[in-house]
Amino acid sequence: MSIFVPGNTNETAAMGEPVGEYLYKLDGKEETHLLFLCPGCGHDHPFTIRSTNPQRPRWTFNGDPVKPTFSPSLLVNKDYPDLRCHLFVENGKIRYLQDCHHDLRGQTIDLPAYPSD
Repeated sequence: MSIFVPGNTNETAAMGEPVGEYLYKLDGKEETHLLFLCPGCGHDHPFTIRSTNPQRPRWTFNGDPVKPTFSPSLLVNKDYPDLRCHLFVENGKIRYLQDCHHDLRGQTIDLPAYPSD
């Protein structure tokens, strides 16, 4: 499967594959992303875990597909409060912070399964 990664100017598509039940890996020539489904926003968010661009933010991943942990937090749409999503993924759970725009702000939930289609 080939998927477009917004904001990725060096490559418009990457080859993807599931990583366990909760993550989807996009591995391109210049970047690797691990995506998870965000129930608050209703779509996936990527963690960039490898990039050849030193300007691009990267996250650490504990390597556990069953109880994944990424660091630091992920802030999506930081300049748009009405769309902002700010969270941690820790030990297979999503911990939403108070500055999220959606109803899951302030809650911790289990990481949902990534859609297989």
